[in-house]
Order: sequence, then structure tokens, then C-alpha cells
Amino acid sequence: MNKKLTKSSYDYYGLCKEWISQKYDKGSTASNRMHYEKLKLYSYDTLLAEIQNDGVVLIDRKCATFSNTSKRHLRELVENLYSNNVQFYIVDDINNIEYIKNSLNTIKNSIKKYKRARVEHSKYTWKTLIKSKVEDLNKYLIYLKSRKIKIVEQNKQRNEILSYLLKEKIL
Repeated sequence: MNKKLTKSSYDYYGLCKEWISQKYDKGSTASNRMHYEKLKLYSYDTLLAEIQNDGVVLIDRKCATFSNTSKRHLRELVENLYSNNVQFYIVDDINNIEYIKNSLNTIKNSIKKYKRARVEHSKYTWKTLIKSKVEDLNKYLIYLKSRKIKIVEQNKQRNEILSYLLKEKIL
């Protein structure tokens, strides 16, 4: 293919669209603020996202904390992924383990808050958040399993949390 797309403006949305379609091997906006090379998309020179072999996109949340422009890059990318029905995960690091650990910690903290909640509306809100986080984590683990990536310790923690949630009738 070896084509290159160069945008003379700061059309981040258009660049993301071209990256998702993979029409070109490389592409960049003016001043190279956002660019891609094959399956990797960069905000300045920091990896923002990567298309996996199965078409799923992993987005690095940390990259968006560097500047307001990087936040805009993330927003434009996510809007593009939604509009093109592309499956994606926003992870704390494109490294799988960190995302799983953070998800498990969020679930644990939410359980504590659920148990302390006194008002029925608060209990409902925490229960809804817990269900959503467990569902997202399960989808991600199924995705990793389909790619034959083993996460043994994190699966053990997840199973303990799920057992507790079922026992307490939270799920």
C-alpha cells in the first residue's frame, strides 16, 4: 500500500477516520500533532491507540492526561470509533494487567460504598455501577481469552469478587 495521507489542517476527526479505515500506511495532521503509522495512532509522539489483529482498538487513557490537545485527540478518536461501530477498550495502559487491576479495584471500592449506603437510591446507583463494571471486565477478559492471553491471578480475584456479589445478592 505504502501511501501517505497528510492533512494540512488540524483535522483530527478526519485523520482518525482514515486510520480506522487503514486506507493509508501513514498519516498526519499539520505539525505532526496527531499521526499514525500502520496500526498505531500517536498524540504528538506518545502512543494513543493501537488496532489489534482482530480489529479491536486499545486506547491508552494516560496519553490523554498530557495536554488539552491530547484530550481532544482522545475525544475525536472515541467519537469516530462509536460512529463506525468499532469495538474498543480504554485502558490505563495498553498493557492488559493494569486495566484489569484497576477494574478490580474499582469494583471492590464500589462494593464497600454499596454496603455503606443507607438510602435505597444510593444502593441502586452503586449496584448499577458494580454491574456495569463487572460486565465490562467480563467482556474484556473474554476478549483476552479469545486472543489466548492468560491472566491467572486477575481471574482468581475476579472470581472471588463475583462469588461475593452473588452471595450477597448484589448481582
